[in-house]
Amino acid sequence: MVAALVATGLLAAASPAVAADDTVCTGAMGPVTVPGNLIVPEGQVCDLAGTRVNGNTKVEETAELYAEQANLRRSLTVDPGGYADLFESSVGGSIRLNESLGLSSEDSSISGNVDARSADFVDIFGGSIDGNLSATGAGTAAFAEGVDVDGNLAASGTDYFDLYDSEVNGNFSVRNTQSGSIFCGNTLGGNPEFVGNMTLLTIGSPDQACDGNRVNGNIIVRNNQAEAEISDNDVNGNLQCSGNTPPPIGGDNRINGNAEGQCRGFD
Repeated sequence: MVAALVATGLLAAASPAVAADDTVCTGAMGPVTVPGNLIVPEGQVCDLAGTRVNGNTKVEETAELYAEQANLRRSLTVDPGGYADLFESSVGGSIRLNESLGLSSEDSSISGNVDARSADFVDIFGGSIDGNLSATGAGTAAFAEGVDVDGNLAASGTDYFDLYDSEVNGNFSVRNTQSGSIFCGNTLGGNPEFVGNMTLLTIGSPDQACDGNRVNGNIIVRNNQAEAEISDNDVNGNLQCSGNTPPPIGGDNRINGNAEGQCRGFD
C-alpha cells in the first residue's frame, strides 16, 4: 500500500518500518491515510498536513512532529528530547511526554490524557482535553489558555503552571512549584488548590490586569513560601488560607461560603 502511494506521489518521504503495519516519516505527508502506526525516527522531522493515522504515533528521541489538520486516531508518545506541534489537529487517545523537549497544541482536541513527565514545556492554546493534564518534574513550564478540559489539571514539582480564560470541569492543583502560578479568568467546576509553592501566586487580580475566576468549589491556598494575591473571584464554596509566608493579600471576592484563616476579610 505504501509503495502504491509513493508511486502516485501522495506519500512523500515515508517508508515502511520493520513492522508491516508501521510507517516511518522523515519528511512531508499530505492528506493520506496511514493504516497502522506512524514513527518519526530519531533526530528526524515529520510534517503532516491533513494526514490520518489509524494507529499510534511515536516521536523518537530528538525528533520533531508538526501536524496541521491531522487526525491521529490513537495515542501520541514523545521520547526524550522530542517535540510535537499540533495545529487544528485531533488525537484520539492520550499524549505521553517522557523527558521531551515539549508539546505545543493550538486549537486541537485530545480525547485522552496529557501526561508530561520532566518535559521542558507544555503549551496549550485553545481546543479541548477530554481527560486530565498532569505535569511533573523540575523545570517543566506549563501554560494553557482558552482550553476546555473535562477532567483535572495538576502540576507537581514543576517550574510553574499558568492557566488563563479556560473552562475546567474538574480541579486545578499546583503543588511545590518553583515559580508558582497565575490563575486568571477561568471557570472551574471543582477546587483550585495551591500548596507548597515557592514564588508568585496570582489568583484573580485586577491590579495585575488579571481577570477574576468563577469557582464552584473551594479555593485552597496553603503552606506557600510565596507572595500571593487573591482578588475579584466568585467562589461558591470557601476561601481557605493557612500556613503561608508571607500571608496572602486580596479582597473584593464574592464568597458564598466563608473566607477562612489568613484570608479572613477577603470578601
